[in-house]
Amino acid sequence: MKNARDDVPFSYQVKVGHISANPVEVHVEADTSELKALAETWNVVSVDDLSADLQIARWKRDGVRIKGRVQAKIVQSCVVTLEPVESAIDESFEQIFVPEGSKLARQAGNDAGEMLLDPDGPDLPETFVGDTIDAGEVVAEFAALAIDPYPRKEGIEFDGHIEDSGEGDKKALGFRSPQGLEKGLKLLWHLTQFSCKRRQNRYFGRNFALGEKKDQGRVIRISLDLMGGDFGPQVVIPGAAKALDRHPDISFVLYGLKEQCDPVLAKFPKLKEKSLFHDCELAVAMDEKPSQALRRGRYISTMWRSIEAVKTGDADVAVSAGNTGALMAMAKFCLRTMANIERPAIAAIWPTLKGESIVLDVGATIGADAQQLMDFALMGGAMARALSRLNVRRSDS
Repeated sequence: MKNARDDVPFSYQVKVGHISANPVEVHVEADTSELKALAETWNVVSVDDLSADLQIARWKRDGVRIKGRVQAKIVQSCVVTLEPVESAIDESFEQIFVPEGSKLARQAGNDAGEMLLDPDGPDLPETFVGDTIDAGEVVAEFAALAIDPYPRKEGIEFDGHIEDSGEGDKKALGFRSPQGLEKGLKLLWHLTQFSCKRRQNRYFGRNFALGEKKDQGRVIRISLDLMGGDFGPQVVIPGAAKALDRHPDISFVLYGLKEQCDPVLAKFPKLKEKSLFHDCELAVAMDEKPSQALRRGRYISTMWRSIEAVKTGDADVAVSAGNTGALMAMAKFCLRTMANIERPAIAAIWPTLKGESIVLDVGATIGADAQQLMDFALMGGAMARALSRLNVRRSDS
């Protein structure tokens, strides 16, 4: 049943008690007033059309599965010329809902008590209260995720900016080539040592500079999510201040909630002076599901904006101690993976009797097929070569 709600631009309420195991097909379409409200919510010039074909059915005993396809036509402003740009959205989606308090909505863990996170796998079920689910709100959320954040009119380029054609990938310095990946991983390796207490004496001293000499003297710009971790700025800001004391050749681009961060930043004037602070609208919770974090925090959260700084070139690397699943999902959505790489991976350096080994994946993927395992091996080999510390065995067989 359709029922207007003041707090959402597009609404289609479904009575849970009326849903059976047999899927019910429903077509929903936004009217003129709803299209106008969606345009304001999405901050676009106009939404000319929005419709979805849904299949709604009972899931297990008390849950509901909503599966469908949403299509929309929108008009945005070109980021270069501000001229109108027409875009089409065509997305398939699936979402499961269970009653609030259901055990099916709890995050699974392993024997060690660690959460099992898979940003590419199915999300945990959403919860609902009462006897209604707003399918229209779900449709609008998935449509919003498909909107191009940087629309550009065809044939238009930024003045003074050369778009990458892909022809120079062999010599590229970006992460789109193996050589670029290795160069970037060298930088990332230096930064990850900040949190490795057992190796402080080794890496925080003169031996810290493991990179090439030509990189020495360059200021490394670190985009930092101040709201990450269980204690947020209370821990992250002092940690950043320590890193700056030990390594004056770094600078920070900080993303946080001003009211919570300002009092802590005031205690570290040196860090505040050498950092650029950006006030954000929200922070991703540690227990938030990746899909929820992506829908709620895209463009406006401290985590998203810290990652986006790498994409825009405002930072060399992004660091967050926050929700791992959300971080992986946002990074993949914002930065994308290299060509032919399906899934990102989390890498760790493990000690062995013969030295150190890079192990991946250690948490981003619950199940991986043969091709993905091969991708992980290639990425691990690139990381090992980037560190210039691990022997990489190659085989032509």
